[in-house]
Amino acid sequence: MLKKNANIYYGTPEVNDILYINKVGFKQLRNMDMFPELKCLYFEGNGCKSLEGLETNVHLKSLFFQYNFIKEIDHVSTLTNLGVLSLHKNAIEKITGLDQLPSLTTLTLSEN
Repeated sequence: MLKKNANIYYGTPEVNDILYINKVGFKQLRNMDMFPELKCLYFEGNGCKSLEGLETNVHLKSLFFQYNFIKEIDHVSTLTNLGVLSLHKNAIEKITGLDQLPSLTTLTLSEN
């Protein structure tokens, strides 16, 4: 992924603070601990069913996860710096855990 988009990412993964992983067909998030300083993630249109895999990305401020297959807001309790969470056009059936996100100011859940 980084090699393919070398013009927008640093070659050293840990210094990247924004990632665009849109419409590449990733069904789950893995190895996100490679990006400990990640502040913004665009993960749109991948068919992912869970937010699992972001637990170590405690510096995340914005998460754009629309057009996936998320049914439940889960695995976010460690994301205490998260201010923007966009989950529109998913399959959300259950909303829990938002009380664990003290910095959350913007939540988008339309068309679920």
